[in-house]
Amino acid sequence: MNQIVASISDKLLHQEYVKRFTLKAGEELCDSSVVYRHLRAYFTRNLDREKLVVVYLNGRNAHIGTEVIFEGTLTSSAVYPRELVKKVLKYGAAAIILAHNHPSGRKEPSEDDIGLTKKIKFLCDLIDVQVHDHLILYGSGFTSFVSKGLL
Repeated sequence: MNQIVASISDKLLHQEYVKRFTLKAGEELCDSSVVYRHLRAYFTRNLDREKLVVVYLNGRNAHIGTEVIFEGTLTSSAVYPRELVKKVLKYGAAAIILAHNHPSGRKEPSEDDIGLTKKIKFLCDLIDVQVHDHLILYGSGFTSFVSKGLL
């Protein structure tokens, strides 16, 4: 039995964790704490790397899908807004929620975080897609751009 368990890869275990403990397609997202609980599973691997995750929503704010779209280093992640827009269109999303982590534990968004969010919001406005929020996950909590008046 121990050999069987030992032979299961971390990646496979993480995929199973995400499948079991995140929102299913069609479930509605009503507030940032629900989004935070959903997103925690996406930030349980490679905790020393910054990641950008996007939650895709339909017109009723129901979950279509969630994916890590960029992964970087301890302090940055190369994000290409054009690639994000392509994914939004692929999913047919009416709205998105952005999330990224700060492995350093920093709670506040950086100037780069704010600038990138503004750029993504501008591009999404052009294609009639709402950006509902951008969450920063750190340690055991999160910061919402909306609650800070940044979005």
